[in-house]
Amino acid sequence: MNDTTRFQNKKKEIRSRAQKETRRFFALLIILTILLVSLFYIYNRAKETANTVSETDEIPTTAFSKAPTQKTATLTDQKGKSSDEGERTQSEMMQESRKTTRPENNSTKTPVFTEETAPIERDSEDKASEQIQREEDSPSPFDIPREIQGHDISMVDYERYVQEINAFYAHLDSQQYMRDYGLPTTSKEHFSKLIQKTLDNPPTILRETDDLFTLLKNTAHFFRILGRDNIHMLKGVLDRERKSLEPVLQAFYNLTDSPEQLKKAYGIDLKEEALYDYAAFFLHTMGGRLYLFRRDSSSRLVVSYYAVLTVDRAIEAGNSRHGIDLRPFIRSLIEEMGNGGGKLKMREEYLDKLYDLLEKYN
Repeated sequence: MNDTTRFQNKKKEIRSRAQKETRRFFALLIILTILLVSLFYIYNRAKETANTVSETDEIPTTAFSKAPTQKTATLTDQKGKSSDEGERTQSEMMQESRKTTRPENNSTKTPVFTEETAPIERDSEDKASEQIQREEDSPSPFDIPREIQGHDISMVDYERYVQEINAFYAHLDSQQYMRDYGLPTTSKEHFSKLIQKTLDNPPTILRETDDLFTLLKNTAHFFRILGRDNIHMLKGVLDRERKSLEPVLQAFYNLTDSPEQLKKAYGIDLKEEALYDYAAFFLHTMGGRLYLFRRDSSSRLVVSYYAVLTVDRAIEAGNSRHGIDLRPFIRSLIEEMGNGGGKLKMREEYLDKLYDLLEKYN
């Protein structure tokens, strides 16, 4: 009897020790995963910052050919300070007007230069600023009429959006870097298959953090569904085609209002539930947020914007299964776009729609 009792106690002790070791192992694995994701995020942000500095902070070599006198330097400093103060005053006035009244919707917009993108020294960087303004003013071949807001496009010919997307695919097929990936079909066929595969395998939304396995699955969701080669190709496209990201995403989002047109043009069988799940994934889950924060700020803001519109559409249709409260996400997007969205070509259109939604849900 005593031997049996000792044996049972020993067995319980071994089992308890094994459970403790298992919990320690999973805790260590979670810490390592978070650390790895953080390192990737820091690396991408540093790379983005370095690219931004190298593109916008070019100073003509003639500026260093002759040292300025003390009087000239003083005048330049005074001019720079007054210019910066004027810009800050104007920025503060714009922010105050945003708080009191919603901005009017204009069909034509001019590029907005913030303190992040505007040249610091006007006299020495006139040529650089003119070049930046010409690039911002020049229309992209994939631009879509700006008067179209969100999904209110009942009177718009959907064929226009199909043509815009097809033009983008044709542009991809003409690029050497896309040929280097060795796609077996055209970009249109390949990306349509990837979109369908993604819709057929939605992520987990509810109870994501209940167990480590589900969390890791969400963190590596697209890698598991699409594979390493396709992920590498998509990153290459996002890095090289940033100028076309906004109009292409707008065209695709507008086409989701007409699933039959999407099916006819690209063979994509759109599932509204899956589309809603991905919108909730990017807004409401740790895995989705980590995906967005690994991208540049412009891509993150645009994807978050269309995720908000998708959830809003689901709420209107009574299909908001996850019960997401959009108000904090709308406020956060308004703040981020207002303060750091100067690179977005359609920023004013986004803000107009977000202010409409803020009034709607308040």
